[in-house]
Amino acid sequence: MNISSLMKEYLTESTQDEIHKTLFGQLNKEVPIEIEPKPAWETLQDPERLKRKFQLDNSAQVAQFILEVLQYEKESSHNGSILIEANIVTVEIYTHDIDAVTELDIEYAKELGKIYKDVQDYEHG
Repeated sequence: MNISSLMKEYLTESTQDEIHKTLFGQLNKEVPIEIEPKPAWETLQDPERLKRKFQLDNSAQVAQFILEVLQYEKESSHNGSILIEANIVTVEIYTHDIDAVTELDIEYAKELGKIYKDVQDYEHG
């Protein structure tokens, strides 16, 4: 004897259906899945370096982004190469002493990602 046949003796069919939906109904629901976007930073060679283009909405966002990046660079004593073309800011970063990407550069990249999100959220918030 299995549990289903045992339960039939105690529960009505509608109660059994309700229990089944409660316990197993979640399996049929769509669950939102976040697909990680392609990496924002690309790795270039000769020398090894990280590069990212930041697309901003307007010149005020560009100015705020650059201001915050410069503040971070001052605090961290680590500088990237910054190119501004209209509302696109391109940044390249690597450790010049060894012509390669180091943990310091990865931290720099993470921080710029946070700054970018903050600038966008502030403007749209």
